[in-house]
Amino acid sequence: KLTTVLGSWAQLKHDSILYAQSGVTSSYCSIPEGYVEPYPRFYSKLGNIISQFYDVIELLYSFGYQVDDWNCYYRTYTLFMEIIDKLIRISEHELNGNSLSKEEKEFIDWKK
Repeated sequence: KLTTVLGSWAQLKHDSILYAQSGVTSSYCSIPEGYVEPYPRFYSKLGNIISQFYDVIELLYSFGYQVDDWNCYYRTYTLFMEIIDKLIRISEHELNGNSLSKEEKEFIDWKK
């Protein structure tokens, strides 16, 4: 949805420049420091897919298949699931209109 909105905005700006009209943005428009699409269901399903993938790797490992670096897989999986949990929590806060905690704001701050 965000891509659609930005595409529409770009087209409006393009039209404004072609016809020498003033832009649709105002002087008090600000760019947020970060943004998370408020779709907790998407993040949850993504986490489920990654969990299933990890379960398959774990099963293969238990059957004796060679896994290059099991600790690397586990660390990556753990980190990814922590990120998914944060994204779910942030998107639920956005949908409920709650303010984000300092930790959540730092997590989505794109400048760092």
